[in-house]
Amino acid sequence: MSRRIITVITDFGTKDGYAGSMKGVIKSALPEAEIVDISHDITPFDINEAAYSIYNYYSSFPDGTVHLAVIDPGVGGERKGIIVKTDKYYFVGPDNGIFKLIFSFEEYEIYTILTDRFNNYSHTFHGRDIFAPVAAEIAGGIDLNEISVLEKNERAPVSLFHFDQANGQIETNAVTVDRFGNIITPFTKKDLQKTGKRIAGVKIKNKIIDSISAYYGQHNEKELLVLWNSLGFLEIAANRSSAVKLLDFDKNLDKIHIELK
Repeated sequence: MSRRIITVITDFGTKDGYAGSMKGVIKSALPEAEIVDISHDITPFDINEAAYSIYNYYSSFPDGTVHLAVIDPGVGGERKGIIVKTDKYYFVGPDNGIFKLIFSFEEYEIYTILTDRFNNYSHTFHGRDIFAPVAAEIAGGIDLNEISVLEKNERAPVSLFHFDQANGQIETNAVTVDRFGNIITPFTKKDLQKTGKRIAGVKIKNKIIDSISAYYGQHNEKELLVLWNSLGFLEIAANRSSAVKLLDFDKNLDKIHIELK
């Protein structure tokens, strides 16, 4: 099957032309490429937010899609550039955690990009000078062995929450907060099934929510609730309002406690 779709997600914004320069490189190398902008509004340097966003959309695309992701606070440093190949998709970007949920939920192979192939690339803009050309090459059908080296080691699964089995409690930070102010945890339905328990309550800031809802409209406006979102992640929300604002929640500092029984 011909591979031509390339999705792009970055934390570049749209003001400075950084994302545009990447797309120009792709089009110059592969004019027939179909470039799909996912978002350029990832919070700068926020790896967890990027990882969740990638997991949110990647499987909605046709087989063979190349997912280009550049959220790269360590650009120019020791982190490698990689290609992740799953059964249906390709992912291109820095090896800094942005693909952590892909590693957790997919079978995959990891290839290290051969950067020596590129002359005079900028140490501050690998998105334009390395990752965009590689995405175009993959979309054009190149053999991965021509542009990268297959790694032998898989990435160890990274748990984003702490499970205190003695007390039957999960402690976690939010993995991200979406534009509606919904607070999304990294705890999933599959994680709950592994414990063999059920959720007795969720404590966040000074609030305790002791039931799991099916959808937002079950509650009054501005009423807090907990539900499993469309990806199967546990989410704290408020009907037609922002849970973040109602709780004065800081995703980098405030903890969420999930009590199991």
